Amino acid sequence: MTESARDRLLRDAPEKLSRLTTREFGALSYEWRFWARPDQRPPHGDWRYWVILAGRGFGRTRTGAEWALEQARIVVPYIKRK
Repeated sequence: MTESARDRLLRDAPEKLSRLTTREFGALSYEWRFWARPDQRPPHGDWRYWVILAGRGFGRTRTGAEWALEQARIVVPYIKRK
């Protein structure tokens, strides 16, 4: 979810959240891109290393884990299955 989409959703939250099904509402709690702060999202562009210089409680471990999970979800569909 893009930052602007998140901002719109939060602004219109009461109305939009009331339209979600129970399943959609439950799934939203697992949507990292919705909950992540802008500085916890991967940088744009072509990069090889991503250094997060942050203090205690920033969410470095969660940010890295969510990024790795996202990468796995991108790669898995391209793996040739037997």
